[in-house]
Amino acid sequence: METIAQWLSRANTQRSDLTALRYKKKGQWVEITWSDLFLQVETLAGSLASLGLKKGDKVAFISNTRWEWMAIDLANLCSGFVTVPIYQSNRKEDIEHILNDSEAKVVIVEDAKLYKVWKEISKSCPSVKRVVCIAPYPALPDEDDSWDDFTVLGTDFLATKSGFLQSLCEDR
Repeated sequence: METIAQWLSRANTQRSDLTALRYKKKGQWVEITWSDLFLQVETLAGSLASLGLKKGDKVAFISNTRWEWMAIDLANLCSGFVTVPIYQSNRKEDIEHILNDSEAKVVIVEDAKLYKVWKEISKSCPSVKRVVCIAPYPALPDEDDSWDDFTVLGTDFLATKSGFLQSLCEDR
């Protein structure tokens, strides 16, 4: 049986120039090809690996449905990490409970509103080591990352790891 990681690798090889997904940005449809999606997933997997995550570690995602959600979920699946989805509409007490119960090591939030919720509960979530904010957020503390900074971590990690995601996909 083919795993999702193997399926992603095959789609990258066999359909590289075809559209994998579309999303709206400022009212205009943007297309991402299978090769672009594979590269984005590889970069995110590299970002997570650069943080020292191990198979079975949890990555929480607090967001509306968006293409980045799918990309990080695929990176988790390929890397052996566990996605912890959290509704963006949850009360902060519920978010705190889910983060602590899951022992998430990384939290990815969609925007400034959810980042502020995170800051309110951060001191009571000791397992969380890194927070990433997708939407631009002015003056993030040094211990937290913007989406762009987070992907740079992956790019730097991958500079010495040719075929990183391909090898992960073959192992899964």
